[in-house]
Amino acid sequence: MRKIRDLTGQRFGRLVAKYPTEKRLGTSVIWRCECDCGNNCEVSSYSLTSGNAKSCGCLAKENCERAHVYSKEANRERMKEGTDVSRIINGKTCKNNKSGCTGVCYDSRAKSWKAYISFKGKRYRLGNYKNLEDAISARKTAENELYGPFLEWYREEYPKQWAKIEKVRQKDRPES
Repeated sequence: MRKIRDLTGQRFGRLVAKYPTEKRLGTSVIWRCECDCGNNCEVSSYSLTSGNAKSCGCLAKENCERAHVYSKEANRERMKEGTDVSRIINGKTCKNNKSGCTGVCYDSRAKSWKAYISFKGKRYRLGNYKNLEDAISARKTAENELYGPFLEWYREEYPKQWAKIEKVRQKDRPES
């Protein structure tokens, strides 16, 4: 029988190993641990000694909450009236886009190109078109009509945010 490595009293991140249990995970002994937050948990000796376990789960929860707060702040800055301003300005197409134009895709059931646009939290169908050029033209017309006035308003109302978005846009542009 293998000798159990004594981890009693040792600290692993926020965890302090209290005592080994009778449980095993493969060949690894499961230890009863106390977390700095006051919770008790059971963790394998391998997870403790390898650094995979640093808390009872409270650390991951805190990190997730911090990331969520940061994400909400970032979204609040670029999302206005249900519209992601940076996405409109950057105009990047998805990797799987076959048309080369955001908001235009091939509808295999209708055997035509479908154009659509999303604005202020709503999706608008612009129609189906026999050829790609007509679908792209419909999309570009809708962009000018919907996005144009909205972007002018945004630029005037939020000059600091506009400058940030423009700075990122300039950085992402390939040099010619």
